[in-house]
Amino acid sequence: MNRLKQTRTVWVPLTALLLTIVGCGEGVKPGGNFPQVIHSPDEQFVLVIDLNQSKSDLTKYLCLKFTIQDADENVLFQEQTGASTTMRWKMAWDEDSRVWLYSSDIGTYYWEQQAEGIWDRFTYVELDSPPHPPAAIAAELEK
Repeated sequence: MNRLKQTRTVWVPLTALLLTIVGCGEGVKPGGNFPQVIHSPDEQFVLVIDLNQSKSDLTKYLCLKFTIQDADENVLFQEQTGASTTMRWKMAWDEDSRVWLYSSDIGTYYWEQQAEGIWDRFTYVELDSPPHPPAAIAAELEK
């Protein structure tokens, strides 16, 4: 076996193990600026953004999670995003009460409430067709 192959044999499994242990961001201090609360433009919903501090799934540890609540604080939807809090990210509502997430490590997504009350996630693809991200998300995409 040549030296390059020996090195690759050791580093590839070691790197995979390290990524599994570290998850989404070792070094973030829990409790920093979380939770963050953002009301929808029509005040019908509340977005509560938090830091996942559970170690039950280390790949999601210290990643963004969020809850959508109604005006009476009843939980309508929750999601563990997998977006690292150590990378650039931004969440915002648009004028049609969609929740948007920009993350420099996992991409841009939006959640939209369907007729039956279920919230579905969609991957944002930069096209000229709607929906268009709110200004806060568009600004991140331009960086």
